[in-house]
Amino acid sequence: MKRKNLTAAVLLLASVLTAMTACGGDTGTTEPTTDTQANASVTETAAAEPAYQYGDFDCGGEEFRILNTNTTWGFYTTIYFEETTGDIMDDTVFEANSKVEEAFNVKLNVTEFDINQSVGEYTKNILTGDDVYQTALLSAGNSSSVILEQYVLDLSELQNIHLDQPWWDQRVSEYSRLGGSDKVYFGISDINLMNFEVIEGVYVNDDMLTNLDLPLLYDSVRDGTWTLSKMHEYMKAAVNLNGETDFTFKVGGTSVYGMTFWEQAVPALMYGSGLEFIKLDQSGVPHLNIDNEHFYNVSMKIAELFKTKGETVFLNGSNGAHYEDAFEAGRSLFTIAQLKGSSKFRDMEDTYGILPSPKYDEAQEGYYSFCTKNIVSSTIPVTCQNPERAAAIIDAMAYHAYADILPVYYGVNVEQKQMRNEDSIEMLGIIGESRVVDIGSIYGWTIDLHNAIYQKLSKGDNAIASVVTAHTPKVEKLIADTLALFTE
Repeated sequence: MKRKNLTAAVLLLASVLTAMTACGGDTGTTEPTTDTQANASVTETAAAEPAYQYGDFDCGGEEFRILNTNTTWGFYTTIYFEETTGDIMDDTVFEANSKVEEAFNVKLNVTEFDINQSVGEYTKNILTGDDVYQTALLSAGNSSSVILEQYVLDLSELQNIHLDQPWWDQRVSEYSRLGGSDKVYFGISDINLMNFEVIEGVYVNDDMLTNLDLPLLYDSVRDGTWTLSKMHEYMKAAVNLNGETDFTFKVGGTSVYGMTFWEQAVPALMYGSGLEFIKLDQSGVPHLNIDNEHFYNVSMKIAELFKTKGETVFLNGSNGAHYEDAFEAGRSLFTIAQLKGSSKFRDMEDTYGILPSPKYDEAQEGYYSFCTKNIVSSTIPVTCQNPERAAAIIDAMAYHAYADILPVYYGVNVEQKQMRNEDSIEMLGIIGESRVVDIGSIYGWTIDLHNAIYQKLSKGDNAIASVVTAHTPKVEKLIADTLALFTE
C-alpha cells in the first residue's frame, strides 16, 4: 500500500500514548518515552501539507445515508457514534465525524449490516431505483457483483473524490483501472477500521525467544534478514513435546509448537514473499502471474514450513482448538493472524510482539503485508441523486480516518494490547505501509484457485503445477469478462 505519509501517523504515537495514559489512568506499565525528534518530524510534515479542502456543499442539515458492513468476529467496524462514550477510539471517531457534519452542514445516518448481508441489502435497494443509500462500505471479497452488474458509479468521473491522495489506497486505485481505462468503481480507505484490522501480521512470543537464547527479531526486520528461512530456523528451535507423547494438539495440553495457523496463513506468506497472483501489463491488462520459477520456488519454501508436525499445527477453532488461544497460552512461538487478533492477547502472561510477514529471501527489496478479502471498499450507487456531494463527503471521511482516527488506533493497539515499546510501534508502521490487497479476489477471479493452492501448501504439499493448469482457463475467462466492462 503506497500511503505517502502514513509514517507520520506512527511518529505521532509518542504524544498520542501520553494523552491516552492521562485519560485512562495507570496501566501498570512503564510509559513510553516521548521522542522529541519524532514529534518535530510530524510537525514539519503537518506544516508542509496544505489543509484539507472540503467540497463546497451545504446540505442544509439533510441526512447522508451510509450502509456500513460489520461482523461478529471482533473487528472494530463502527464508523459513527451519536455521542461520546468515554472510550478513546469511539470518541475519536465521533470527533472526526463531527468535523465532516459541520463542514457540510449534514447529518450522517449509518445503517449496519452483517458482512454476508450487506451486498444483498445494497443490491435490493438499487434495483428498486430508490435513493436509499448515498454510499456503501462493502466487503470487497463479496462485492464483485455490484461492479460487474454496473450498480455503482465510475468514481473517476467525480471531481470531489481524490483517489490519488494518501487517504486512499494508491495500489488498489491503480489496479482497479483495467485495460488502460481510467474507470474505477471503488476506493479503499480506513473509514471502516476493519481495513486495517484485516492485515495479516506475524505474532511472536518474545519471552520464549529469550528463554531459547535467541535474539528478538525486530532488528532482523530492520536489516532485511527477516525471511522465510529465518522463520523456519526459529520454529524448529521452539518445538517441544514438553511431557506429551506426540504433537497431536490437545486443548489444555503442554506441547509447544513452532507456529499455530489458520487458512489465511499461506496467502500471508505467499504475498509476503512478493508474489502477485494477478499482474497488469504495460497496457493495464491483467494476467495470471504464477506459472513462473519464482512462484514455484516460493511455494516450495512455504510448503517446507508446514511439512513437519510439531513445527506447525492447523487450528481454526474446531473442537475448541483455536490458533490464537494456543498462542496466548504460550504454546506457540509464532502465530499468523489479523491485526484484530491482538484483542485475544490482552491477558497473555508472556510478552509478545508483532512482525510483518517474512520476505522470501534477503534480496527481496521490502515487506508485504497481506489483507484478507474482507477488506471494505467504498462505492456510490447509480441511484445516488447527488453523486458529487456523496463523493465530497466520503473523501472527507477518508481523510479524517487517515489523519485523525488511524494514529489513535495505532496507539490503542500499542498501549492496551501489551505491545508497549518502540519496536512494536515501528513494526505496526511497517505493516500498515506495506499493506497489499489481492485484486483477483476483489473481482472474484482467483478465489477457487487460491483455495486449491492454499490447501495443498498448508499440508506441506508443493505439487501445485496441476492445480495451476486446471484453474487457469477459468481465471482467464473471468478476467476477460471483467475487462470487457472497462473497455466497452
